[in-house]
Amino acid sequence: MKKHLKTTIYIIIYLIAVFIPSYGIGKLWFSGILPESISQKYYDIISFLAFVITISIYELILKARKKSIIKTCNFSKLDSSNLILLTIAGILMGTITCLLCNTNFVEKNIPIFEQFLNYQVYGYNNFVIFLIMVAVTYAMEEMIFRGVIFNEIRNSISLYPAIIVSALLYGFINVFTMGIAIGAYAAIAALLYTLAYVFARSILASITLQVTSIYVIAISIKTGLWVQLKRVDDTYLYIGVIVLLLAVLGAYRYLYIRSRIKNQDDNEKEKEELIYAKP
Repeated sequence: MKKHLKTTIYIIIYLIAVFIPSYGIGKLWFSGILPESISQKYYDIISFLAFVITISIYELILKARKKSIIKTCNFSKLDSSNLILLTIAGILMGTITCLLCNTNFVEKNIPIFEQFLNYQVYGYNNFVIFLIMVAVTYAMEEMIFRGVIFNEIRNSISLYPAIIVSALLYGFINVFTMGIAIGAYAAIAALLYTLAYVFARSILASITLQVTSIYVIAISIKTGLWVQLKRVDDTYLYIGVIVLLLAVLGAYRYLYIRSRIKNQDDNEKEKEELIYAKP
């Protein structure tokens, strides 16, 4: 009981450390003090500054607990197979988003999706700077939600419930800031990001997945492919979503199998080390 209470208290503290910088900087940025053209143009800087403050707070909390944010997140190197697999999965996920957002249903009923994505992509005149900002900003986001918050939950409950709870928390935060539709989408995405993190045992897995998918969306918007998709019949878009979703599930199954094999190999090595360690 004490363990669950302790975890709950830390989660509340971590969530407050996410909310206050994001809300505070966002309020200042969009308060009218700055010209609207500037506040819209540098939207991602808001996220960047908020995440820097949040991660700094997390590091102070973890240091007080004799931990480190780098070790907690686990920046283990990805092997080439997992890196390729996660990159492909990220491309597929980004493409699924592009197809879904251009269906008549989403365009008419959830226009905030396209507005939000365009807001981010067109926030920079220099596309290279945008790509760098995306990588840095979403890497910090993964450190916060997968590296710290998920691991805190995982210390208190079993693996798969922890994955679900952390995904719901991530979705709730997005509901609070951007509405129910994006919140639901974010929760599903968080589920996939966390599974990648768990299976590959490295925060670089979820970072690779999220950044790659955002890059695909950004490139489709910048190249005009996004506009071309609006001319495609919804039937073909939905078929494409189903096919690509099955491909993503296949990639995750392969990632899971590789994870199981790695766990078995590690267990065998531990047994051998124990045998040889006996006098």
